Amino acid sequence: MNTKYYIKKSGWGLLMWGIGFYHTLYSRKWDELTGREQGFFILSSVNCLLFPIAWFVLEKAGMRYTPNFWQNQIVNERTAAKFFSVLMPVICFLLAIPLVIVAPFIKNKKKAR
Repeated sequence: MNTKYYIKKSGWGLLMWGIGFYHTLYSRKWDELTGREQGFFILSSVNCLLFPIAWFVLEKAGMRYTPNFWQNQIVNERTAAKFFSVLMPVICFLLAIPLVIVAPFIKNKKKAR
C-alpha cells in the first residue's frame, strides 16, 4: 500500500466520518453530548484513519482466498456491483479496527491460483 492508494481510499472514510460528525457535533457542543455519542464520534474518527488499511486487507484477503469470485464478471457487472459497491465501504468502516489488527497476518501473494 502506498500513499496514493491511501489517499484514494480515504474519501469513503471521510464521507462516513462526515455523517458521524453531522449526527453528533454539527448542531451541539462536545459537552452537551452523551457518553455514547462521544464514544461514537471518537470511534468514527479512528475508523476514518484506519479505513484505507481495512479496505486493503479485505482486497488482499479476498484475492488470496476467493480469487475466482473477485475476478468473475458478476462482481464487475453493473447490476450486481451496485449493491456490492455500497456494502463494501460500510463493512470496511464498521470493521476497520479488527481488520487492521488482522492485517499483519495477511501475506502478500503474487499470483492467485
